[in-house]
Amino acid sequence: MIPVDVGSARKCSSESCGRKIFPRIDPAIIVNVSFGDYCLLGRKATWPRAMYSCLAGFAEVGETLEETVVREMFEESGVRIKPSSIRYVETQPWPFPQSLMIGFHAEAEDTNNGALPLISVDNDELEDAKWFRKEDVAKLRQKGQVATNKCIDFRIPGRFAIAWRLITRWAGRG
Repeated sequence: MIPVDVGSARKCSSESCGRKIFPRIDPAIIVNVSFGDYCLLGRKATWPRAMYSCLAGFAEVGETLEETVVREMFEESGVRIKPSSIRYVETQPWPFPQSLMIGFHAEAEDTNNGALPLISVDNDELEDAKWFRKEDVAKLRQKGQVATNKCIDFRIPGRFAIAWRLITRWAGRG
């Protein structure tokens, strides 16, 4: 397949075929949510043991990416986002299914009188979600991608993933 029509379509490179397709891209957001020196990370039951990552989700039709950030973070974790804090960071093509991951940083609203906002996990989406201290996240490189947070070992996705860049950038390295 070769790009044609200014990249909006792909055409089979075989002269006998010439089939033209118009692939779609589904925008998905991925967010490093912080509250002071903590960030919110979650995990799916199907992931490798101790793997935690940024929360993510797909944009709905007619929804801005910022609205998606606010909605998805609340749906998956119960954590409310300050809309004015949402900042675009970077993107990454993601082939599952045919997505463009759009990375953001956002701050959680103070909904717990200065203490960490309470988490209410949507068990259809996540197995667990926790607040992780910046100093623990920053230790990941030194300990071979495994660190400890409140007596549990955890790891984050590898360098290939946008989640790694969002998390390590927030932690002050990467």
